[in-house]
Amino acid sequence: MQDEINQLINTICAGQKKVTEEEFQKALSEVRGKQKRGGKAKPFAGKDVNEENDGGYLDETAQKNLLLGVPVCLINDDGAEIPVGHYKIVGEKIKDKVYLDFYQSYNLVAKIPAIETTSDFDETALNFVKILPYNERRIKLIYGSMDFNAYTFIKIKTEISDIN
Repeated sequence: MQDEINQLINTICAGQKKVTEEEFQKALSEVRGKQKRGGKAKPFAGKDVNEENDGGYLDETAQKNLLLGVPVCLINDDGAEIPVGHYKIVGEKIKDKVYLDFYQSYNLVAKIPAIETTSDFDETALNFVKILPYNERRIKLIYGSMDFNAYTFIKIKTEISDIN
């Protein structure tokens, strides 16, 4: 049994050589020398992100554009059309009211009132915008950002909705 254990240890450690204290210190000083850039020690990989940039990555994440592909023509509450296309969605709060703004380039195409919620709609991302089917005449738009989450229902342009 002892022979099997020794053989297993030798197999696991095969190809490895013993390192003396002197060799270890030499290798360590070489690594430290390579880490120094401009008199400042470079952090090891895996160091806490917050120590490196004080959470700046959160600001970057919060400012990512939320792009939405609209596959059908929609109609807002004012009766204005939101044509098929891709839109940058920007959420904003104005005096306790929430709006979702649809932009193409720098042009505001529509400002849709929305309902603020604490639900994250089971989304894993901080920032998201999605169209969900609701019924034959409406879609549900869900929106999430670091500031707030919201949803709204928007009419789908059909022959029937044009008459009403």
